[in-house]
Amino acid sequence: VGSKIDFYHTTSGGGDRYGIEVQSSELRIHSGAQGASTGGITFGKKTTGTFTEAMRIRNDGNVGIGTTTPYAFDTTATKFHVKNDAGAGNVAEVARFEGSSDATGSGAVVRIGTSNDRGMYFQAGRTGSVPYAEIGTTEYNGAKTLAITLDNAGNTAFAGNISAGVAQI
Repeated sequence: VGSKIDFYHTTSGGGDRYGIEVQSSELRIHSGAQGASTGGITFGKKTTGTFTEAMRIRNDGNVGIGTTTPYAFDTTATKFHVKNDAGAGNVAEVARFEGSSDATGSGAVVRIGTSNDRGMYFQAGRTGSVPYAEIGTTEYNGAKTLAITLDNAGNTAFAGNISAGVAQI
């Protein structure tokens, strides 16, 4: 067997393999037929013969937490999908992104954009004991341009020009 363990392996129909191996200083966990997007690796708990799924990594790379089908609302393929299972009429925290500490000047940044860093960012943290939030754009070199600042008093500051248009019919 060498450096791998196959828990299941068939040579027919594309060669389904399920197992673990060590390759080039990596621990690899593999699942499903080559090229199949529906299989994957699931994490959860099992009690008295019942498996309750908590997280899934599909063979196509999509990740779902709290959902067995990691897709956006409109069924557009989504690489990372977190679902709130608090039930109808309940609001619950779905995701949290934290900086390294709660010291003054600390915070966290979430970037949404292209593979070359162009897009937008959300940043939040604190200066002294005052929390803040920022929204802006990012450039290819990682530079951030601030557009909106929110403070803990409910004030909103806009950087640059503000424009509003009127629809023509």
